[in-house]
Amino acid sequence: IVSFRAGQFDKAIGPLARQLKSAPNDVLIRKMLGLSYYFTKDAANAVLTLKPIEQSPDLDPELAYFYGISLIQLKRNPEAVLVYGRVAENSQKNAEALLYAAQGFMMLGDYARAVKELRVVASLDPSKAKVNFYLGQSLIRLNRYDEAEKAFTRELELNPTDAESKYLLAMTLIERKIEPEKTITILQEAISLKYDYADARYQLGKIFLEKGEINRSIEQLELAASSDAEKDYIHYQLSIAYRKASRKADAERELARYQELKAANRKADSPM
Repeated sequence: IVSFRAGQFDKAIGPLARQLKSAPNDVLIRKMLGLSYYFTKDAANAVLTLKPIEQSPDLDPELAYFYGISLIQLKRNPEAVLVYGRVAENSQKNAEALLYAAQGFMMLGDYARAVKELRVVASLDPSKAKVNFYLGQSLIRLNRYDEAEKAFTRELELNPTDAESKYLLAMTLIERKIEPEKTITILQEAISLKYDYADARYQLGKIFLEKGEINRSIEQLELAASSDAEKDYIHYQLSIAYRKASRKADAERELARYQELKAANRKADSPM
């Protein structure tokens, strides 16, 4: 228990497992052991440990959230749907608990259900942080960019220094190809909050490239690449910018780097 509370989950597993074997009805130990497996990335044992209490009132919403993630990691999505469904059904008046269910539906790719539950959370606790952020993310996945814009705007009213919400707000404008000057301003604000925001600089570089401002584009794309050198699309865009600036050698180098990273990503995604 001391190891568990100290966050030393690997050390907690052995003693907790022995205790649970001798006292299988000890729900507290079962929960602590299940979480220890989860935090040591052992999804199989986390599910095996928590399965006996999956429909019990003792499986509180936060624990159900982690249990559901473990099921998803094991590709047992239908079971995770039932877990998050039960949490949502029992939590329509509990914003904190319902938020766990909504995030679970997001991980399952059921963004319509996530939007439904997140709107309830927002009505229960209008000032709760991150609710509109998750809502905006889900709406983007559903290609409902105008609604997503409103969600991120609301999130920024609650937390004006949230760089990621600013970036995603800009993305709702980029996807609709509207208000380019406003988009530039929002991206610059995101970068001012997070200097090494590679994706924000990448999008800014793309906009400058489309406007024909090649040097400004290269500046942003170079900074994006230095902030996150493993994102292949940044190198691809940088190769285009260099080519437009007649910097052939630099363009070839970045294109080669893009192809190298792209091949590595394909290999990593392979079933083998």
